[in-house]
Amino acid sequence: MKKQLTNIIASQILKKQASSGSLDISEIRDDNHPGKAILMFVEIEASDRDNEKIITAMKKELSDQFFNAPAQTDEYAFENALAKANLQVKDILLAKPKNWLQRIHIAAVALCDDEIHIAPIGNVHAFLVHNQKVSDVLATESKSAPNPVKIFTNIVSGKLSSGNAIVLTNEAVLDYLSEERIRKCAHENEPKEALEKLCELLARAPENKQFGLVAVKRTFQTQEYENLQDKTILKHKTQKKESAPLLDEKEYEKILPQSAYQELDQPIAQQKRAQKYLEYLKKLTPYAQAVMSFILSLLLKLLEKTQKLIARTGPMLSRVGKTILITAQNQKARAYHIAKIKSAISAIASKISNIQNLRPNKKTISGAGIFLLIIVFAISIATRARDNQTEETSTNTQEIIFTIENKVNEAEAAMIYGNKAGALTLIIETEALLSKAEKEYPNNTENYRAIRDMIEKIKMRAEKKRAIENLKPIISIIPEPIRSKETGIASLGSAFIYYDGAQERIAKIDLENDLLLSLPLENQGIESFNIALPLSDNTLAALKQDAVLIINAGEETISKQVFSFNPSSAAPFASYGKNLYSFDIDKNQITRYSRAGAGFTAAQNWLTQEYELSTIIDISVDGFIYLLDTQGNVHTFLNGKFRSRLTWPASDAPSDNARLYTREEIDTFYVLDPKNSRIVRISKQGELIEQLISDEFSKATNMLTDAEEKNILLLADDKIFFFPLAE
Repeated sequence: MKKQLTNIIASQILKKQASSGSLDISEIRDDNHPGKAILMFVEIEASDRDNEKIITAMKKELSDQFFNAPAQTDEYAFENALAKANLQVKDILLAKPKNWLQRIHIAAVALCDDEIHIAPIGNVHAFLVHNQKVSDVLATESKSAPNPVKIFTNIVSGKLSSGNAIVLTNEAVLDYLSEERIRKCAHENEPKEALEKLCELLARAPENKQFGLVAVKRTFQTQEYENLQDKTILKHKTQKKESAPLLDEKEYEKILPQSAYQELDQPIAQQKRAQKYLEYLKKLTPYAQAVMSFILSLLLKLLEKTQKLIARTGPMLSRVGKTILITAQNQKARAYHIAKIKSAISAIASKISNIQNLRPNKKTISGAGIFLLIIVFAISIATRARDNQTEETSTNTQEIIFTIENKVNEAEAAMIYGNKAGALTLIIETEALLSKAEKEYPNNTENYRAIRDMIEKIKMRAEKKRAIENLKPIISIIPEPIRSKETGIASLGSAFIYYDGAQERIAKIDLENDLLLSLPLENQGIESFNIALPLSDNTLAALKQDAVLIINAGEETISKQVFSFNPSSAAPFASYGKNLYSFDIDKNQITRYSRAGAGFTAAQNWLTQEYELSTIIDISVDGFIYLLDTQGNVHTFLNGKFRSRLTWPASDAPSDNARLYTREEIDTFYVLDPKNSRIVRISKQGELIEQLISDEFSKATNMLTDAEEKNILLLADDKIFFFPLAE
């Protein structure tokens, strides 16, 4: 047997904890057809109980029909299998709303030796890596929603040459990896290693993301017989060596005379002696270095002691001369000092006599001295080793910091040239290196902190984040609100009002003087309420349990009407054109309350088609009705029908308490996201404008803009903020 070309396949799924929907990758083979395989790459963005049914039915039908098809060509067999799989899931898909079909993305792949056939649905990508180039073979200018009757409408076919690879990915992968990165990994590595490297780069993506990758590479597969053949060759070589053994010493003596041996032995013996000396020198070198270090340290200590002794004895010698002069002039002093000198000489003589009588054990003193030298040598060697290790650690730290700083500079350059995906990929790599460095070399906190600050600035630039600094409230509300859920701000024409339903308070916001001017409504029948919505330039609708208070702020009058409202279970409300709007996720319906006379009509079903609303969290109206879901997507409706869906443009999804705001005069959506301390500005075409960041936003419950969209008014707990949008 010889080497044989085959398709090596590997797949990886990286599904984060907060991600929704289903992602499945399967490889199907048949023992009777070793050169064939089916790959199923399925991503369904919506979390639905039918996801598993769809995936299982498709895999079973493709397996049964493709491998057992009577068709003459593999392409026809694959097309027939796709048609049968479509029939199995048609009834399930027909029961789904049209927008649900836009969330299903599939790549069905048939491998038949060097042939490959791909049937795509939705947003999936297949990158062909060929001759240092990469191209998406599934790229099209426009992709329409799948038809449930025939979801597989196109098959892309081709051949894989030796060394070529195909990499399948879902749309989310391209938000964090460039095509060049995919090409490089697939070209330089086997499929399994390539996907491991790509997944390592994707591991730091936000928790609401999921990624799927499949790599197929056509290459030679090493067979077991090659190892056997290598062993056989090795055995033959060994046998050949054994068949011609070297001559032993006695046989050589028969050939060469003794004089030749003596001449040959002399240089050999000299070479051996020189080699031994070199080995001894190598062994002694570290000890010699330690001894030299010890001697130098002793000399240094001796010099230090000498210097200190000179510094001390200088003043003392000057005092000795004065003392001698005074003693020579004074008789009593002379007698006293002579007696002291005699006494000192007697004491020294006595000590010398005692030392001679002791006769110490010389062996004990020698042993103590040797032991002391050993301790000194050990300390010297340990100090040297520590210094070497410290120097090596410092060098390694500087090298890794230099590498990290270079990557940060590359990421910044990528941002300057508009390569956001490349910059984010480099940032992910940099953060991985930085985490590793912090664990291995933890004593460089200042350098690491500076690098993290640089990374954070690049991230903010890549995600269009702007910090709002020194934000201070213009009004502190007194008395403080009892329940923040029943407070809010609203716009009446060009004016703004603040309301507190629990304390039965409505006040105009005086921006010139930073004051709250409460309306005198105590004698007009004001009652506690839960939420207030503007109806016109002077009128508010305040909703409470089973009633609505219609408040005229200009005339300071109140009228009351029965209204179906339960604050414990009601969804958010919005107002437009004197009408009120809300939604019901259980009934998948948008509800309208039309203004009629002095009050409102009963609830009306505004939505005229089926549409899934299970993930909707807020509503805003400016003529169009906009619904915000848990993933940050904005669903647009007009005249009772779904019109479009704008996907969330930021990297991390908003929290469940996010609020959507817009008004008729502006072309911008504002998403107030308190949990992430930000306000996200999105154009009504779905492009990210910027993300405003401030710690004060963490307690925010309401926000408004003026008609010119120059300023933002924000309510956060018991404080009102007013700040300009321009930097």
